[in-house]
Amino acid sequence: MGRAYDLVSPATGDCLVPGVYRFREDRYGGTFTVSVWKPDPPPESRFRGTAVPDLPACATHWFHEGEREVYLEPTSEAVETPVTLRVTLHDLSDQRVVPTAVQVFRLVDGEWVALLPPSREPRPTALFPGQTARRTLRLGVEPAFVDSRETLPGLRSGRYAVLFGAYRDVETTRCVTAMVQVTGDPVSLTPSDFVTRTSRDGGVLSVEAGPTSSAPQPDEDRATIAVGRAPAAAPETTFLLEQVFQRQALRDTLAFLHADQRLSRVRLTTTTGAVAEVLGPASAPDTGSGEHTRRGPVTFTFDGATYRAQVPADK
Repeated sequence: MGRAYDLVSPATGDCLVPGVYRFREDRYGGTFTVSVWKPDPPPESRFRGTAVPDLPACATHWFHEGEREVYLEPTSEAVETPVTLRVTLHDLSDQRVVPTAVQVFRLVDGEWVALLPPSREPRPTALFPGQTARRTLRLGVEPAFVDSRETLPGLRSGRYAVLFGAYRDVETTRCVTAMVQVTGDPVSLTPSDFVTRTSRDGGVLSVEAGPTSSAPQPDEDRATIAVGRAPAAAPETTFLLEQVFQRQALRDTLAFLHADQRLSRVRLTTTTGAVAEVLGPASAPDTGSGEHTRRGPVTFTFDGATYRAQVPADK
């Protein structure tokens, strides 16, 4: 059984300022919400009329397509690194729009490639109609934390896509996305600022890295990964330079291997989260040894060479 309500306000003045109002009906024990907003139209996009493929695994809802109910608005669609970019998710519809974890893609040979590791963030609460959500990205800037998803170093000039938000349209999940053209100086692979110590034994380099905080890190938050050269074989994946920069465990091993052909392997001790971004999260402790285990070695290519990443046997 439905009910109709009339909202009565003065003819002059701002009685209902923009926001979300919750009403309670004491007689029937029900509640409902009313959203109020000023429908400012989105600005014109510099990419209007540009045809690009959808992002992987979702029907893509692009800002430049001119949708006026649900859209992701960047502060600029053309930036030069280093730069701070803010994106605003607008929900002016009756859809259940969820501000998802931010994902960034690069357009490579006509396909979008995800740069950031999969998010471990919990699913957020959906927006009310008329609400907005904002996120800030720092492009071409060194991160302050090992697992930062807001700071993306190592971006080369090219076309990128930022995904922030999703909703269901009948049976289809639609991703809310905006394109950004990035320009900047040439980029070369270098170790991160988190490297604190290195020591070499023949063809093996040991590297210590960690958070910038001076506070000691518990042993359970530390892990070791070994990355070495491998025979040419069918790799599980290929990493772009931008993807390596976003995975500290790869950046702080490949930067040394790539620069010194005499090295055969780099052992990196860093945070458990950084290692999990490459090898996957640790499983539950083994009932016999009580130790966590990770999945097997990962073989990949980078810049035409084949490498293998794994937990070292002598960790």
